[in-house]
Amino acid sequence: MRNKQKFLALLLAVALVLAMSSTALADGAVCAIGEKKYPSLQEAVNAAEDGTQTTITLLDNTTGDGVVVEKGKNIIFDLGGNAYTVDGTVGSSGTETNGFQLLKGSTVAFKNGTINAGKAKIVIQNYADLTLEDVTLDAQDSKICLYVCSNNCGTETSPATPTSMLRLDRRPLTCIIGLKEAMMRASPST
Repeated sequence: MRNKQKFLALLLAVALVLAMSSTALADGAVCAIGEKKYPSLQEAVNAAEDGTQTTITLLDNTTGDGVVVEKGKNIIFDLGGNAYTVDGTVGSSGTETNGFQLLKGSTVAFKNGTINAGKAKIVIQNYADLTLEDVTLDAQDSKICLYVCSNNCGTETSPATPTSMLRLDRRPLTCIIGLKEAMMRASPST
């Protein structure tokens, strides 16, 4: 009888642990602003108050749709050492090819992780004031990515330290970045 009670207690404990684990996984959150979790980066960006610097933290390696950052937003994407893979694209009507479209009048920073091109032809289409810090824009597995970062009329800043350099991966990729619209080419993978 006593062994049966121990077994039932153990079984109940295992059931509780499994129930709690599945609830944590089932919340569907991919990112957070402070303690508030969001199911997509775009929903978190939309929730950010205009003009207020907001840090959106990626919670794990994630695949998700492209993201538009509208005028007036001040967003820091802290990838938390994780990777974000673009699965759907955004952009101007008829040219939805971007992983991230950063519109003029916004301030955006990406730090501490990797953005994989996935389905994007342009990983970051920049019209904003953009900072890249300890981030990798990776198109190594992409057969369609043309640019990892296209800087149209915004500014781009990358702190000049070995660990914070913008790394270009894959075949010849053109990356138009920098304060003087410098063009850099990645060497082909061998």
